[in-house]
Amino acid sequence: MTRNRLLPMGVRTAPTMWRRALSTSSVSQAPRVVPNRGAYKCWVDIQTRWSDQDAFGHVTNSVFYSYFDTAITHVLIRRFNMMIGQTPTHALPAIPFVVASSCNYHRQISHPSVINAGVSISKLGNSSVTYQIGIFTSDGDRDSAAASGTLVHVFVDRDSHRPIPLPADLRQDLSEILVAAPAS
Repeated sequence: MTRNRLLPMGVRTAPTMWRRALSTSSVSQAPRVVPNRGAYKCWVDIQTRWSDQDAFGHVTNSVFYSYFDTAITHVLIRRFNMMIGQTPTHALPAIPFVVASSCNYHRQISHPSVINAGVSISKLGNSSVTYQIGIFTSDGDRDSAAASGTLVHVFVDRDSHRPIPLPADLRQDLSEILVAAPAS
């Protein structure tokens, strides 16, 4: 590491190769679109918990993934009667596995808050479902998401855990909340 004359004694910068790898530039990145409430078809209220916040007094970044999972699971169970891990009302041969997820943070959320999680589906594949999730609050800019992201489920056979096509009745149900994919 090299010493930068503008930094206090004992503080060093990363080697040049690391600085290049770690640098970010708004010039090379398209501006992020902050979704609004109109982008989502299903809604779930989630109460923040004391343990959701970090030392900076806001909900820590990793907790948003828990909110995503909670919202999607709630929609699958409440709206589509999909009882995961229990004796299902309609025995599904497939169970969902998370294979990818991402989150964009637009503004902070503090505890205590009741957040509104919006859920839609942007893609129904042969065995996969891509969800779009938005996290909103009732304070501040309530119409723009505080965070937004995606989560991809691949539906697999209960026993072999190998991907299988979405059952026709589940595909039909999930298509009710299908929307156009967001612009990248």
